[in-house]
Amino acid sequence: MKRYYIMVNDKPKGPFTIDKLKRYKLEKDTMAYYIGMPEWSTVEYISELNELLHVQPYIFNQYKKRKQLLVAGLFFLIFFGLAFLVYIIYSNTVIANRTLESSVHLIY
Repeated sequence: MKRYYIMVNDKPKGPFTIDKLKRYKLEKDTMAYYIGMPEWSTVEYISELNELLHVQPYIFNQYKKRKQLLVAGLFFLIFFGLAFLVYIIYSNTVIANRTLESSVHLIY
């Protein structure tokens, strides 16, 4: 059974079995080595470790983008909804003041 070493914070850690490496979030550029290799290599080029890569499936990336769009849309609606409310309140206040001023002029 092969024992693997990986680089964590620029320091070699190990030896690990594949089962123990499953606890780590291996990225494709994580450096790894096992006895018999000519030199250290990235995990993406070691076939048995390539299966352990921490990669989000495509569907989760799409869900994340849709969620971001939904949040942005909600902020947009809230912002412009509040701006519209302020406009309505302001215009009603102006109309009420003009009506009040014109009725005052009619009295005098």
